[in-house]
Amino acid sequence: LILTPILILFNIGVAVAQTPSPIEEKVVVSPARVEKELRPGDKVRFNLKVTNDKLLEKKFFVKLSEFGASEDETGKPTFSERPTSSHTAFDWFKFPIPAIVIPSHARREIPIEIEVPENAESGGYYQAIILSEEDPILREKGPTVGVTQEIGTLVLIKVPGLIREAGTLKEVFPERFIFWSQPIKIFTRFENTGNIHIKPTGLIEIYNMFGQKEEVAQINSTFNNVLPGTVRKFENNWSPAKLL
Repeated sequence: LILTPILILFNIGVAVAQTPSPIEEKVVVSPARVEKELRPGDKVRFNLKVTNDKLLEKKFFVKLSEFGASEDETGKPTFSERPTSSHTAFDWFKFPIPAIVIPSHARREIPIEIEVPENAESGGYYQAIILSEEDPILREKGPTVGVTQEIGTLVLIKVPGLIREAGTLKEVFPERFIFWSQPIKIFTRFENTGNIHIKPTGLIEIYNMFGQKEEVAQINSTFNNVLPGTVRKFENNWSPAKLL
């Protein structure tokens, strides 16, 4: 199959939606993602629900990490247990229950408290609440041998004020220009140049050499976030019914 010249038209907008992310099988924490708009001085409390479907009881310790986006542009989160800059929400979180035991085939709730300081700067803050089987006291004594299970929830906080939602469509391109099989992969690279997370969406319109529309595909149909200062690559799969 040879891909003949096509015309791709696009438009980009910003939509708001939530979609769950996959969590470790058999032990599930929900919600998988929390998005909140909080003002300086605000105090909020919410619960995480943890379900243990395994045959044995599980004990988890609650800890906080900062998360960002991986450099491979897939949107996969990376984690840091220490602040990576002064623009952080590490001190905003409180865990009234620092550890919890969940019996087999049972569900428990973990309370989470967030208090935004009065002098908090506007913009986006990105933390992850991690439930880990590793005892933090033993971890401080040195490395241990074994497999440690960790699950968690991503928390995205927007502090209003000098918010700048901006982005650039950097590139739209097919995986290759000569195809021997389907589907044909089309990639869209979007850069967030603002200071808050956004969910870019849009349409790719594919035309044949006669100007006839062959396909319309939605970019970022699952409404995933792009973090500030990062590039995310979205993939669309197209299976044409006939050669262009």
